[in-house]
This record gives sequence, C-alpha cells and structure tokens, in this order.
Amino acid sequence: AAITTLTLTVATAGAAVAGVLFGLAKSTANYGEELLKMSTQTGISVEDLSLLKFAAEQGETSLQSFAAAVKFMQKNLTDAVAGNVDAERSFRALGLSIDDMKAMNTRDQLLAMADALRDVPDPAMRTKLALDIMGKGAMDMLPFLMQGKEGITVVMEEAEALGLKMSTETAKQSDEFNDSLSKLWTVVKQIGVDIGAVLLPPLRLLFELLSVLVKIVVNSVMIVFNSLVGTMWSMAQGVTALWLGFAKLTDALGITSNDAELAAGWMKTFGDLAKESGVKA
Repeated sequence: AAITTLTLTVATAGAAVAGVLFGLAKSTANYGEELLKMSTQTGISVEDLSLLKFAAEQGETSLQSFAAAVKFMQKNLTDAVAGNVDAERSFRALGLSIDDMKAMNTRDQLLAMADALRDVPDPAMRTKLALDIMGKGAMDMLPFLMQGKEGITVVMEEAEALGLKMSTETAKQSDEFNDSLSKLWTVVKQIGVDIGAVLLPPLRLLFELLSVLVKIVVNSVMIVFNSLVGTMWSMAQGVTALWLGFAKLTDALGITSNDAELAAGWMKTFGDLAKESGVKA
C-alpha cells in the first residue's frame, strides 16, 4: 500500500511538472510565432522586434498597434517613393528625406520618425503628421515615439541586458513547434472521427432495439393499467348494484333515503372517468 501511494504521488508530481513545462514551451512558441509573423509583415528582424516590444510596452503601446503603425508608415513611404505628392509632403513636413528613408532598414526608419516627431513643437501638428504617416495606430504609438531615437535605443539595450532578445532561429523553431502541435491535434481529431465511424452502425442498431423495447414496455404497462381499471370498474358496478338493492329494500320497508340517487350519480362519474382513460366498461 505504501509503495502504491508513493508511486501515485510521484506520478502526480511528474504529470504536474510535465504540464508546467509544456505550458512554458507553448507560451514561448506562441510568442516566437507572433514575432516571426510580425517580422515578415514589417521587415524588422525578430531580434529587433523582441527588443522594440519591450520599449513599446514601456510607452504603453501594444505590439499589435506597433506593427499596424509600422506597416502604414512603410506603405506611405512606398507611395512617396512612387511619386505620391501627399505622402511625400507629410515626410518632408517632418524634415525627412525620402531618399534617406528609402536607404534605411525599417528599424532605423522608425527611429528617424521618432526623432522627427519629438522635435515638432506643436502637439496638434505632431499628432496630425503622425496620423498622416502611420495611420490610426499612431495614437497608441505617440508615447513610445516621444522617447526619441536615443530613449528607445536605451530601453532596447536594457531589454537585451535583461535577456529579452529572441533570435530568428528560436522564432522559427517556435513556428515549427506550433505547426507540429497543430498536425498532432488534427491527427487526434481524425482518430476520433474514425472511431466514431466504426461505432455508428452498432450504436444505431442498439438505439433502434431500445426504441422497440421501450414501445413494448409502454404497451405492456398500458395493458396492465387498463386491466386494473377494468377490474376496478367491475368492482364498482358490483358495489353500486348492492347499494341499489339495499336502497330498494329500505324503500320497501318504508325507509326513505336518497342513497340510490347518490349511488347512481357516483356510478355515472366513475364511468365518465373510465371512458376518458380509454377503458371499456
């Protein structure tokens, strides 16, 4: 008994540890997969994104708003390079050269935007230019951007010192892990479908047999019930006949009674109830 208890305890502890480890792995995989997808969308490396995420959160900006604003900025920059006058005017209003911006990677473009917006003295104009270039996501991005290039860089270095930098390789492994897990879950679900397909015919037959059995039981119960009610009806008729005979006897002896009328009324009521129950008297 003691050995069994110890075995169960060890097994339970092992399962708990395995659950925690799997949870950590899944959480890491989800984060890595998100960074990899965002890196593809924005052109910023996974390494820089993992550090910028920390910097953005310090400025109360979500990674989703960050990515949306960066993608909008890149679209406007592409339009400006293609000759879109409005897009080009917005960048120049911030003192940003289209040629210089085009030559930078996405991270440096973002840092240049941060410096340019921070240097705009009028808050209303700053907000307008941010919205023009980065879209609605700029509203969430402004606290982050107002740190300027230097401030953002300092926070990114702090994040790296804290060990928050994720490599592209880890992000790819995270994506592969989730893909493998998804495939496993698909296989497990298909196994369930296959088992269900095998069980369907015998279960269908079983349910049909149960339906027939239920009908038989119900019919048998109704037969017994009708027989019982019929017997009670016969007994009631006998009792009523005795009652009527007794009433005639008392009448012959000159004893008045309305028992006969009561008996007749009672018999009629019982008969009506029997008819409603489907019993033939």
